[in-house]
Amino acid sequence: LLHTENGKPRRSYVTQNEILCPPLFWKSTLIVASEDNNIYFLSVPDMRPLHVEPLSRDVKQSMKIVEDSLFFISRDGVLHSFDLARKDENWSQNLETTVSNQFVMYRDSILVGTTAGMLNAYSVKNGKTLWKISVSKAGLVNILVEGQRAYFGTERGEIVSVDLNAREVDWTYESYVTLSEAPVRVKKELFFPSRAGNFRVMEVRK
Repeated sequence: LLHTENGKPRRSYVTQNEILCPPLFWKSTLIVASEDNNIYFLSVPDMRPLHVEPLSRDVKQSMKIVEDSLFFISRDGVLHSFDLARKDENWSQNLETTVSNQFVMYRDSILVGTTAGMLNAYSVKNGKTLWKISVSKAGLVNILVEGQRAYFGTERGEIVSVDLNAREVDWTYESYVTLSEAPVRVKKELFFPSRAGNFRVMEVRK
């Protein structure tokens, strides 16, 4: 925990391994997922441990909070919903697939891309499968949701737009570069970063 005025350390807490997943903040509580297969709930500002939740495997890439529930996917492919007030799990669901990207919350669903080129939607209430779409033969890169559409790249350089209401692919564009992260929208343009160190820019049209 650093001072905002000078950047000097104020307080700290040490886990048993690296912290690669960005921490979250909820009601004076810092939520930290460590590579030691635990999620730590620390009070702010004294960094006192309030709860430690053990996992079968560490958290893959990211966590998200919706109302009072924490959602995350562990590296063994299990989707979790955790009640932050009760400090107890709501449910967990084995996705039985290899997740390729960070998941996205969309209305009452959780969107997950897979290494097999599938875009899958799971229920926020219980983790059950709502629908699946085959969009590519390559793994999907991180997703951006804008309105009713999802935009993402694939590991073989495709840029894909999916209509989430119709649950079908709008269009696919071959960029011929390996895309690396979720696109960023600036006004009417989408910027897709590539591993070559440049961007592919697409214009968004209704």
